[in-house]
Parts: sequence; C-alpha cells; structure tokens
Amino acid sequence: MYDYYDIIENHKPITYKDSVLEIPNAWYLTKDGTLYNSMGMEGHEQSALIYEVNDIAWKQIPPSAFMEYKSKYHDLYYSIKENGYVTFEQCLQYLNTYIDSKLISNDQINHNVLMTLVLGSIKAHMDLYDAFNKLKDVNNYDESLKYLMELVRNQIDDLLVRFIHMSKVKHGDVSFICTTNPNTYPFREYIDRNYMIDVVDPIDVDNGEVKVLSLNKDRSITELYRSIR
Repeated sequence: MYDYYDIIENHKPITYKDSVLEIPNAWYLTKDGTLYNSMGMEGHEQSALIYEVNDIAWKQIPPSAFMEYKSKYHDLYYSIKENGYVTFEQCLQYLNTYIDSKLISNDQINHNVLMTLVLGSIKAHMDLYDAFNKLKDVNNYDESLKYLMELVRNQIDDLLVRFIHMSKVKHGDVSFICTTNPNTYPFREYIDRNYMIDVVDPIDVDNGEVKVLSLNKDRSITELYRSIR
C-alpha cells in the first residue's frame, strides 16, 4: 500500500530505456487494494473498462461467459506474478504504450511500476466480471442490467466505484478518495495525508434485485478516524 502512495502522489512519466509512458491522474484501488489506472482519455480496449462494459450492456458478452472471462484474467494475473515480469505485448495491451521490442531482452520487462500497472488493469477486469456475474441471480437480467446502467448514469466512474466497489483516488492541490466502503482501506493514512474522503452508497444485488444499499453516513470523519486507530 505504501508503494502505491508513492506511485500516486509522485507519479511522473515512466522511462524504460528509450520508451516513455505518460501516466494520467486516473487512479483507482480495487476492492482488495490493488492499484489500477484506467489510463484516462488515452485508455483503450484493455486499459479502460468502458469497452467491456459496453459489450456487456449491448449484450455482446452474455452472462454465461462472465466466469470464463474472469478465469482468463485470473490465470494471466497469477502467471505474471509467478514469472516476475511483463511482456512487450502486455504493456501495449493493458497500458496502451509502445516499448521498443528491440530493447527488451527475451521480451521480459522487469520494471516494478509497469508490472504494478499491468497487474492492476488485469485485476480490474477480474473484479468487473465478478461483479457482473452477480446479475445472473436477478429475477430479470435484461431489466436489471438496464436499471443498473441508469443508476450509474452510464458513467464508468460511477460504475467502478458503486457497483464494482473500487475506490477512486485523485492526487493534486486537493486530493480525495471516493469509496463505498470506509472500512476497507487504511483511512488513517488518507486523513494524515489531508485527503478528502467521499463515501457513496454502493449498488449491489440483494434478494434477486439490483438495489442501492444505504450506508450510515452520520459518523464524522473524526469518529471514523478514531474507530480505526
């Protein structure tokens, strides 16, 4: 987690040999705390989840395939962790960045930040299909999917935070984290770093229906801080 703070707060272009990767301020933490960057406006099919969300919304990816897709990303995620490197193709796919393959020995890129970002993108895909797989238990899939997209106003940021339960983190003159779960991450660290914290109501599947789940927002940030010390 502390390495993630360093990447978020001191993010700058990554230089790998003669290749330079610009990292946008488009950070998220997955529900288990893995760092993910959607690559902002530069994101494409494998880095910005909007493309796969659209395929789901437009029924091009059926519910029966959700676990198959998750399994594919699961196997890739742990394969990279076991190997200890990412490849030229994976950087191109998941970060939309070109690294001159002539500079890479055996197509193995041992760069901590690049590996972190590639793994984060793959983990985000796993969480996406895991979340949408819960729609298989609803009473009416088509209507529930439509209702879900209406709840998030067809906005990918809202979907990632409220339904897939990621936390959106932005660092700048005013830094903030937007989350559905104030108990998941070390909020004391965010408070100590003067982050603004916005807790929003999550969307989930409950008793066969897509519902907005209300959180107790009466507790102040000070009380929250004391409760996690």
